[in-house]
Amino acid sequence: MPETVSAAPPASLTPTDVAIMVVGIVLGIGIFKTPSLVANYSSDETVFMLLWLLGGLVTVVGSVCYAELGSARPNAGGEYAFLREAYGPRVALLFAWARCSVIQPGAIAAAAFVMGDYANVVWPLRPYGPGLYALVSIAIFTLINYMGTTPGKLTQKVIEIITVLCMLGIIISAFVATAPAPHTGTSHDTSLSSIGLAMMFILLTYGGWKPPIFQASFRTPDATWPAPWSLAF
Repeated sequence: MPETVSAAPPASLTPTDVAIMVVGIVLGIGIFKTPSLVANYSSDETVFMLLWLLGGLVTVVGSVCYAELGSARPNAGGEYAFLREAYGPRVALLFAWARCSVIQPGAIAAAAFVMGDYANVVWPLRPYGPGLYALVSIAIFTLINYMGTTPGKLTQKVIEIITVLCMLGIIISAFVATAPAPHTGTSHDTSLSSIGLAMMFILLTYGGWKPPIFQASFRTPDATWPAPWSLAF
């Protein structure tokens, strides 16, 4: 009897690897950019913090739902597999094309250009610096992920360590550094439209809890799918 050849990737991701992936995407480049945008749509510090807490609550609820779906349906494809079973192949295919052509490329481009803006401050390449940095970063990370799951997860761990150290440095500096006098801004009331705009940036920042459901290389997904979200949060 001929041997059956499987096209599935090897199961090489542990719950810790996927948890680091979640933390790495949530604490990605967006966290250094979106707080100022959210503050622009908040009337005061209390509203600012409450909006982030609300976004965190929505994220926790969504991650728990996705953990249950991933545990019950541990198939490659994530949302595509869920939508195909719930609403049929046409809806699932439409969503898959939207994610491949608009949603995911847009998120990658947005993160790359934010990185490009900061890199262009350190090493200016005006007037095309941000775009060049964004293009190079996308090409480098695409090549790393093309090389396989192991290089990708190792790179994720290194970058996440750097990101967490940067966040800790910012937190420590907030307590030990002398803050300049705050600028007097124009006060405004918080409307439903401003809350909606602020929540858009907040949920964009928290959006890293969804990609792990696409991982077909997760070890024993039916038994341990909730674990990565528990470790991450």
